[in-house]
Amino acid sequence: MNIAKKYLEQAYIGYHRIICYDLMIKGIQEDLSKFNNDKIIIPRLKAELISYEKQRRYWLNKRIELKQFIINLNIKDKIKQVLIFRFIELKKRREISDILHYSLSYIDRLLKRGLFFIDEKLKSSSQKVVI
Repeated sequence: MNIAKKYLEQAYIGYHRIICYDLMIKGIQEDLSKFNNDKIIIPRLKAELISYEKQRRYWLNKRIELKQFIINLNIKDKIKQVLIFRFIELKKRREISDILHYSLSYIDRLLKRGLFFIDEKLKSSSQKVVI
């Protein structure tokens, strides 16, 4: 299950990086308005801005890709639902339990089944999985 968990935890990483990039982009945009006449600083800030926006888009797309990966799995919908809540929407197990009206132990079993299935799928996949 380690491969599956590591693969899906990219959504966590992406979520936090998107927040960081949003803050950096906002800071650069403020700096651009302060240094609007500086011919040396402006091009550097614009290049940084483009780089951060590109990274932000990468992580947004990665989260979408992970959600689509889960949706396309050949498993029960309730397992998919739990995986999406946990890894894409970043809900805690207790929150998922409350939302779906399942016991916490049942949520744990669904997560375990889903992670085991994904682990097997990634191990047998002919595609190289980038983690």
